[in-house]
Amino acid sequence: MQADTYRLLGQARMSLGVGLWNRFGRDSQILPELRELLLEAILVLSRQSRTDSEIAEALARAYPDRRQAASAVKRHFKEVRDLDPQTEDWWLNLGKTARSRSRSTPKFGASEDIEIANALIEIEQARGAIGKVDSAVAPLLDISDPVLALTARTGVAGFREVEQAVRRLARMRRLTSTDWSGEVVEYNPLQHELIGGHISGVRKVKVIREGVEQDFRGRREMLVKPWVERLD
Repeated sequence: MQADTYRLLGQARMSLGVGLWNRFGRDSQILPELRELLLEAILVLSRQSRTDSEIAEALARAYPDRRQAASAVKRHFKEVRDLDPQTEDWWLNLGKTARSRSRSTPKFGASEDIEIANALIEIEQARGAIGKVDSAVAPLLDISDPVLALTARTGVAGFREVEQAVRRLARMRRLTSTDWSGEVVEYNPLQHELIGGHISGVRKVKVIREGVEQDFRGRREMLVKPWVERLD
């Protein structure tokens, strides 16, 4: 359900006043059901790494105070293990703490860092092919077409320069490749990008494209998730 569905909660609370509204909350059979629907809506949004201020406010109005509403979210998330930590933190605080903290802390996953991370992945994928051009293709071209051989070696040299620049930028931004390509691992939607989209129940996956981690305030965070595919 959308946030507009629950707008009546705020209107009713304002009309009845806090005291009468709390009495209604104790005796109502409908309000607990609405609370459960809101909590389920929040869980669905959280699993999509989404936030919604109107839904958060609607839940806050459905309880006597924000503290009890936040406690309800915490209980509802108790057994859930597949949520993005930042999104989960936002919902556990109903948006308040996350918004105030974002003004004073650097942002993880800036667009520039993501671009550098993707360039690092492309460099890693191209290294093998470029190495074969340098060690196998260019020597053969020396025999049949020296001019084309020179062009190939010039291209290899240009790639090496770009590679050094990307790696230098990656070091400056504390980015490192996961180095998991080809490995079979336990599927974790917070750490992996499953080809075809997330599916519940998947356990073992194979890494087919590297990811990139970033050292953020002394804690390693997955900036670009490695691509994985189901073994079956």
